Amino acid sequence: MTKIHFRPYNSNQTVLFPQRIDEDIAEHDPVRMVDALVESLNLESFRKLYKECGRSPYHPRMMLKVILYAYMNNVYSCRKIEKLLHRDIHYIWLAGYEKPDFITINRFRNRVKKEINEVFTQTVLLLSSKGFIRLNVEYIDGTKIESKANKYTFVWRKTVERNCERLMKKIHVLLGQIDDVIAQENSSESNEEIEFTPAMLTEMAGELRKALEQVPEPSTKEEKTALKKKRKQLEELEEHRDKLQEYDNRLDTLQDRNSYSKTDNDAAFMRMLIKDALTKNGYTNILEAADGAIACDVYAAEKPDLVIMDITMPNKTGIEALKDIKGMDPMAKVVMCSAMGQEAMVVEAIKLGALDFIVKPFKPDRILQTVKKVLG
Repeated sequence: MTKIHFRPYNSNQTVLFPQRIDEDIAEHDPVRMVDALVESLNLESFRKLYKECGRSPYHPRMMLKVILYAYMNNVYSCRKIEKLLHRDIHYIWLAGYEKPDFITINRFRNRVKKEINEVFTQTVLLLSSKGFIRLNVEYIDGTKIESKANKYTFVWRKTVERNCERLMKKIHVLLGQIDDVIAQENSSESNEEIEFTPAMLTEMAGELRKALEQVPEPSTKEEKTALKKKRKQLEELEEHRDKLQEYDNRLDTLQDRNSYSKTDNDAAFMRMLIKDALTKNGYTNILEAADGAIACDVYAAEKPDLVIMDITMPNKTGIEALKDIKGMDPMAKVVMCSAMGQEAMVVEAIKLGALDFIVKPFKPDRILQTVKKVLG
């Protein structure tokens, strides 16, 4: 029967010449890079952090090596670092068998907070000289995107005009990048002041699309990349066109106003304008209603001397509210607000008992003139 011979084992074995601990650390282990890195740093500024008298402190170079290596391995707790200094061969080697406790580690870390910038700068320069990193400038796209999350946000004239101006610059830049005769003609320096319109961009995009459709199928990688880039630029041009159309629509809605609500283009602004005009001219007891149904309830409760009401309102239209108010009080004095194109509704409102009407966008003088005329 064959006997099994185990290799000798003695955990308490005495060695006359102990082996070096770093012999068990791989040649290209990251811990060696940390060691070499910190050894090459100038730590003269750390000396002023220590007192010349008292007990000799741990060497700052050793402490810095241990902390940097711990951070590299996502270890930030001083207590965990203390344990690793007793258990992990990498930490034991960096510390040269020194074993600072967690309080000492934490005190050192807090002490060098102001010096860390200098150490960081030296580290970056050293890594750059070794070829580990490049000091090229990197850019991150910081484009601001308009949010549609808040449906109650007002649209402000200055914001629309400012965004429109930025968009024009983007269009000029984009056209300058597109390698096409059509685009180049429209982005030349002589035409720098051109105010593009959605119609112009639509025509240009159409011509560019036709030009791309006539391009033969690319055969090389470079040709495929170039065609893909042109198609991307065409998409950007169409996106700019759509955004420009949106800004034009907003400016049309604004007309002479400085703002309007995205969900209620007229009502909130008109109420504010009417209230402001009346308040400045001595009419201070003013009630407001957000829709036709509330307007009827307010009239039933308060019986105001005059009602100024929009034809277009949620929940209950101005015509419906007018019928209800006149049903409650045949002597009610009602003035209707209308937009262009609502002539038929204005005629119906007059037939139902409205005393006058104001066409939007109206001015304060027109409001006062109508109010004085109706109230006498």
